[in-house]
Amino acid sequence: MFNNASPQTKSFVVLVLLAVFGSLLTLWLIGVMKGEPGKEYAEVGPRTENKQDNKTIQKPSSPEVLAKEVADTSAWKEFSDSKYGINFKYNPDWKIKPWTKSKDGYDVLEIDPGRKYYNIKIYASDKSFYVMDGLPVQGATVGGVQALDVSDLLYGVKKGATYLTFDLGLSLSLKPQFNGLIESVKFQ
Repeated sequence: MFNNASPQTKSFVVLVLLAVFGSLLTLWLIGVMKGEPGKEYAEVGPRTENKQDNKTIQKPSSPEVLAKEVADTSAWKEFSDSKYGINFKYNPDWKIKPWTKSKDGYDVLEIDPGRKYYNIKIYASDKSFYVMDGLPVQGATVGGVQALDVSDLLYGVKKGATYLTFDLGLSLSLKPQFNGLIESVKFQ
């Protein structure tokens, strides 16, 4: 039956099959990114409201959810900033650039892990967290202060009147080092 079809019909059938396959692949990838098909991401417990910042927080349902890979920071340098009253440890091979002002009005401290990585950034503002609106967050603690956590990639901490956002960026292979930095944060 298909052997006698015109070249246009064969081309049409192939295009339809490619479109269906592409759509299914896209849906599967979206599910993986959301953590649904293979349950690559841990399930979390019920949502609660954080009245201080009107954010929805997912509280972890079990201790296993809290397990994460953290780099050893014992040989790292310590950075101290009196402007925002934060201290943290960082890899001695990395460079810290001075605070600059972003287009959006945030003060930005960049931590440069080297040429093959994107910079880790800390955003500071007296108005809001950087790019966290609408993202699914979990409750966390950073430097003894309640914080918002987006998949161990983005942390929001409100210390006094200052909103600090710690952003790993796109260098996901640095996640253990970023977690080490986050766990070393202390507020003055």
